[in-house]
Amino acid sequence: MEKNKIIIIGLIVVIAALVALLGVMMLSPHKETSELMITSNSTIYSGDNFSVELKDSDKAPITDEFINILVCDSTGRVVANETVRTDSMGNVNLEMNLAEGIYNVEVNFGGNANFTANSTSQNLEIKEQAVATQQTSATQHSTSSSSSQSSSDSYGPEVDSGGITREEAEKYGYTYTSEHGGHYIGSHDAWDEEAGVYHD
Repeated sequence: MEKNKIIIIGLIVVIAALVALLGVMMLSPHKETSELMITSNSTIYSGDNFSVELKDSDKAPITDEFINILVCDSTGRVVANETVRTDSMGNVNLEMNLAEGIYNVEVNFGGNANFTANSTSQNLEIKEQAVATQQTSATQHSTSSSSSQSSSDSYGPEVDSGGITREEAEKYGYTYTSEHGGHYIGSHDAWDEEAGVYHD
């Protein structure tokens, strides 16, 4: 008899605990999982944007929410700590006006009433823009092309003794430059003044 009372009391306690747990679960809202992804490359140039995307589990954008972006240099010193709001596509962009180097970027979404919190991180290499070098190279290429064009108009005959015209030589990519006292129409093909022909 005493044993039956103990079993009944034990069952009542277990049932009460299950009911209480079920009640707590019913009262607390279910939060959907958030997905936080860094979408920019791991190497960018100074002044480029660092980009992050916040979406739900169905890949729909989570809009108008705050994302914290913490950037530390290679010594662990914080060089940027910004909070940015997601746009209508769930994206945030932060312009990285930092010196060349390797940085660690930590991204955090604190969650809200509907979505769980999430965080991610990435090592980021920032390089300096090479604008001046590119412009100089383009100018040199342009000057070289102009020089080649003008020299192609002035070297080699209109038609060689084998019947090959200057236009045909140009059609196959030959250019006329003056080297070693002779006239050359490419790295391996020379105008032979004595033979009077373009040859291989």
